[in-house]
Amino acid sequence: MSDIPESMKAYAAGFFDGEGCISISKNGAVDVRIANTAFNVLSKIQEYFGGTITNRSQKVNKRQYAHSFYGENAINFLTVIKPYLIEKLPQAETVFEYFYLRNQIETIKIPGTRGSHANPEREVLVETFREILSEQKREEH
Repeated sequence: MSDIPESMKAYAAGFFDGEGCISISKNGAVDVRIANTAFNVLSKIQEYFGGTITNRSQKVNKRQYAHSFYGENAINFLTVIKPYLIEKLPQAETVFEYFYLRNQIETIKIPGTRGSHANPEREVLVETFREILSEQKREEH
């Protein structure tokens, strides 16, 4: 993502500020989405930043699409557009902090458990940051 023109980073950030969403799933995955009817715009963003575009079923007359980034790809996308974010900047910073802390917790192995999902600290972290994001979204509107 280092060869992306600054103008494209700024455009993607502005589009994301208006049409995007940042979330943390119940299992702790970071999800970044842009939903819109303009497939050509989402396709151009995908050309530069990657991600996946899918049809999104809506009860509207126009076809709608969702451009998604997950996990580390979501963090990479947000990192690249961060200097240009305005509306979603607090949420992006929250997710950066969450991702860092989650990775710290996942290096801790708990005897008698299988995988990092069984770590109670991880469960608390996920729920705490989901609540912080929800509050930020309420403040955004």
